[in-house]
Amino acid sequence: MSDFDDFDLILVMDRSNLRDVLAKARNQHDREKVRLLLGNAEVPDPYYDDDGFDRVYNLVEQGCENIIKEYAGA
Repeated sequence: MSDFDDFDLILVMDRSNLRDVLAKARNQHDREKVRLLLGNAEVPDPYYDDDGFDRVYNLVEQGCENIIKEYAGA
């Protein structure tokens, strides 16, 4: 079994993660389950900027809210 079997949606934070996960996809059906959390934008890595953690938290929170709205039909 794999995450592609267990989950309907696989969200990633940046294009590097996207590329890595898509490389593991077995077919088009698997690839269609994978996308960036923020649509076309990446979640920045806050590691080198202590002030970045709050920004990243807010981006992830908004991304999750958007996913919930999308699947709730709102």
